[in-house]
Amino acid sequence: LLDLIFAHPKGHDLILHWVRPHSLEAICTMVASEMDLVVKELSFPSVEDVSSEFISNWTLERVVEPATKLCPSLLHILEAAAQTQEAKRKNKIKFPKTACNVIISQLAYQRSNRSIKFQSVFGLFLWSTGSSRKTIDALFRCSLTISYDSFGKLLSQLSQRYITLAKQIASSPHMFCYDNINISSSIFVEQRGAATPAKVQSGTFGILYGLRNATLDDLKLQPIINRYRNCKGLSPSDLRLSLDQLKCLNHQFSVIILRILFKHCPLYSGYSSHPALQSISRHPLAVGGKTEQFPLWTTTIEESLIHGNLMSTNARIRGGQVMCVNDLDPWTRQDIFQLGFGLFHLCMNLIWALLHVHRGSLQQTGSLTYFFGLMEKACLGADYPDYHKLLAALTQVLEGIILGAWLDELGDFAEFAKMNPSAQDLLLRAQSILNRSACPLGNWQKGSKAKDPPIPPYAGALDPLHDIAHQNTLLLTRDLLYMIELTLAISEGDFGHVEDLLPVLVKIFRGAGSNNYCMEILHFLANLKHIWMPKFA
Repeated sequence: LLDLIFAHPKGHDLILHWVRPHSLEAICTMVASEMDLVVKELSFPSVEDVSSEFISNWTLERVVEPATKLCPSLLHILEAAAQTQEAKRKNKIKFPKTACNVIISQLAYQRSNRSIKFQSVFGLFLWSTGSSRKTIDALFRCSLTISYDSFGKLLSQLSQRYITLAKQIASSPHMFCYDNINISSSIFVEQRGAATPAKVQSGTFGILYGLRNATLDDLKLQPIINRYRNCKGLSPSDLRLSLDQLKCLNHQFSVIILRILFKHCPLYSGYSSHPALQSISRHPLAVGGKTEQFPLWTTTIEESLIHGNLMSTNARIRGGQVMCVNDLDPWTRQDIFQLGFGLFHLCMNLIWALLHVHRGSLQQTGSLTYFFGLMEKACLGADYPDYHKLLAALTQVLEGIILGAWLDELGDFAEFAKMNPSAQDLLLRAQSILNRSACPLGNWQKGSKAKDPPIPPYAGALDPLHDIAHQNTLLLTRDLLYMIELTLAISEGDFGHVEDLLPVLVKIFRGAGSNNYCMEILHFLANLKHIWMPKFA
């Protein structure tokens, strides 16, 4: 009978009018019961129970979504409020799932201040990205994060747990490095508190990295000491690329030239996934592999100071090893320290060295200053400008030069694309651009007498002094390709490509006057080739 009345147009509205207050109360009771389960699922006894393992494994799908499945009625109501029926049928891009999960987390935290499985991690994200105290407190009022004051307890217990993990790593195969840190705060003591750091506090912190697939036998010191005592030093062949390395580097440069074309010309972007146009793997990391890192306490020793500087510290350790060479044990002889350099600092010092070599002046066509002027770049006139700004500018210079070379090579991009060139054809044309636009002309030798004309390196060779701007541009393009290859090798996690570049980087740093990094790479090459055991290296 009720179904018949409800199916009638007039009866439909009457029944809805009657049942709405009764059903609303029933739904509220049901939602309240469901939220009790959600609160229990998202709760910690206190903020100090948020562990490092929980943070490391945290995802919205793993932590919050199981809790939202405990309140299907509320979730259904939120989804109905978040999108129309038409959007639910047609929308293939925007979905309300994440928003509904976050709203349910907010409601759980509003219901109980122990439901912090979302708020604790989201608050750490805000804190780590530099959000102000006012921002965090405002979002705390919205139940999106824990309060700013609670971070003191959370950070204190997390730091203690990470130090405990670092102690465990220190007793197993590991690597140690350190980096600088700069913390900015308010200039007003009344705002930041007397016990907090000054406006800018600089320091240094160490990091332990667990070595994958390494055993304590691989780290035995005595075999390394024996090889060191028998080492005769680097030979000229150690500073020359092998034929295999030259072929690989030639292919890598061609791939970089092709990627520039694919990036800026969508007509050729379909070739970007072709197997023949990919990088050659040398010594890549395992797919999905990440090295675990364990930061240590921060000290107030600034890296820019003599006793906090990386190159100075390495030089002092080596000096101490020479002075203590006749001491009684490996500890006092400091043999335990096997030194290396940081790849980020290697990149940073490389682009500074290239800037020093190719800076030139605004009137010198082909110099970096000339290109910076064309692109209206600012804040690059200092000896050591910002790393990211300089790297972006140098990348744009290289891409502009290579795109111009592609235009000369292909003519009209659209017309050539209509010919459906093969991947091999594009690779051969990239190699042609490499030979024509990134290989400097050979220097002519002076004659035996001052009046004798210079001697070309081979028949038909062009004189580099005939067009100095052209020669300088070739040198710049070659060096920028080395820069891009180094950054790509690091980002792709293939240290084999970094190792291939080391003999070249030695010469670049020495030519630029960067003797510290030149010596660091020479020491590292000697260790790789002659001193370290193969499994250790």
